[in-house]
Amino acid sequence: MNNNIRNVSKRSVNAMIVVPMIAMLLLSLGPVTGLPDDNWGTVKGTVTDINNGEPIVGAEVTISYHGIVRTDITDTSGTYEFTRVPICYCMKTINATKDGYRPESKDVGVQVVTVVDFELMHEEMEPTEGSVSGIVTNADTGLPIEGASMTLEYHGNTLTSVTDADGAYAFTGIPICYCLKDLSVEADGYEDQARQVAVAEGTIEDFALEPEDGGSNGLYGIVTDIVTDASTNGPIAGALVTLEYHDIVRTTVTDADGRYAFQ
Repeated sequence: MNNNIRNVSKRSVNAMIVVPMIAMLLLSLGPVTGLPDDNWGTVKGTVTDINNGEPIVGAEVTISYHGIVRTDITDTSGTYEFTRVPICYCMKTINATKDGYRPESKDVGVQVVTVVDFELMHEEMEPTEGSVSGIVTNADTGLPIEGASMTLEYHGNTLTSVTDADGAYAFTGIPICYCLKDLSVEADGYEDQARQVAVAEGTIEDFALEPEDGGSNGLYGIVTDIVTDASTNGPIAGALVTLEYHDIVRTTVTDADGRYAFQ
């Protein structure tokens, strides 16, 4: 009887030792997902200084999902990378931090390769925004060019706009900084123009485009005149003028002097 009791006690002690060892082994292996290889994705990107576009070395980037938090440190080119991240449409949170900078956080869905870039702002900088606006005109006539395509590029971002009937365009919500941003304009029948601009609270950049060969000096012409009141002969501002040709219908509105123009 005593021998049986001793044997049972010995088995109980052995079980008490083995179970914690198995638990420790499972914990050391990390989370077990059981996902096939084609269900894993990669999240990568760069962390740069929003003021000058330079890479930020040593920034800490974390990704959080399903109770898991993983960390990577940006290298000399400001890049980070997380491999074997479960692919799904659920949102995963990515944070980028660095001493002296304001932290930034983004929520993303992970695909096979997902690129998430960060532009960090210095802590002492106020997160202010500026604008870039102006008028695009014909260099020969001074008349506004409607429908010109404007493009503003900075730090990997590309913004587009189209000039209105007055030749006006505007980009708003642009980070204010001394770094230069690329601004360009294209319009049918005109030479393209591009320049670099620094964004302030209200940056004005006007363009006067030169007509191409065969443009307004060749195959294309200008229709312009003034709309007046028949009784007083005074100009009528805001009159709607329509031009129709080859199944094309174009409209414009007279300016304060009653003048309109089709180019």
